[in-house]
Amino acid sequence: MVTLRGVISGLVVGVVIYFGSAVPFMIAEHVKPARKLPRSVLWRDLLAYVGVRFNEIVAGALGGALAAAIYQLHPFKPMFRPPLWLLLPLGIVLSDLWLYLIHRFMHIRQLWRTHRWHHSPEHMYWLAGCRASFVHTCLYAMPSVAFLFIDASAYRFREIAILFLIGPISNHWMHSNWKVEARWLEWLIITPRAHRVHHSNNPSHFGRNFGSVFSVWDHLFGTYLSPDAIEGEVEFGIPEQVSAPRLLVGV
Repeated sequence: MVTLRGVISGLVVGVVIYFGSAVPFMIAEHVKPARKLPRSVLWRDLLAYVGVRFNEIVAGALGGALAAAIYQLHPFKPMFRPPLWLLLPLGIVLSDLWLYLIHRFMHIRQLWRTHRWHHSPEHMYWLAGCRASFVHTCLYAMPSVAFLFIDASAYRFREIAILFLIGPISNHWMHSNWKVEARWLEWLIITPRAHRVHHSNNPSHFGRNFGSVFSVWDHLFGTYLSPDAIEGEVEFGIPEQVSAPRLLVGV
């Protein structure tokens, strides 16, 4: 049952995790920034973050109520207990593959409206990636359903915590304004340099670099575009003029 206390607790924990995990990236951007950012951009993105947390609260409440209703109709027990050594790699790889696929799907014309708020920032840094419409949030949360079928009673808190920390950390990392030149990394994981190509407003860069953690999916499915193949600075943002409520909901 969803309670006000549970919602508030989840909100507080989510905020602490999100901003706590961002501290190393704030420092890295200050020490070695890729671009100079206007000071006003932070306040606008903090306001956007409030909208994102609202989306997450509503989506979580609806998802919890739906799961409870389904359980009442047809109770089920967790059926799968992968060994500890397999839980982390299996969860990370399968979730990342799902995120690649759903991310690519949201870029088709019929679903672009669910994702365009995420592409609306005109500056890339650690907080720019927070925007996720309500529909976007629901689609990205779908891998969590798998945890209903996993018996986690034998797992240590450490394994579960790492799985839930990877999301905000990878989001901060790939959207950061940190000047990272380790090109060899781009064969395995998405770097800030590679993800800036994905946010480019140049039509010739559309449909590229969809990965969340690993870049291997982009290499495997032919959607990878090397930043070295681009001349000049990449510009960000979307051409559409859309009302804030529609961006927030994703319609």
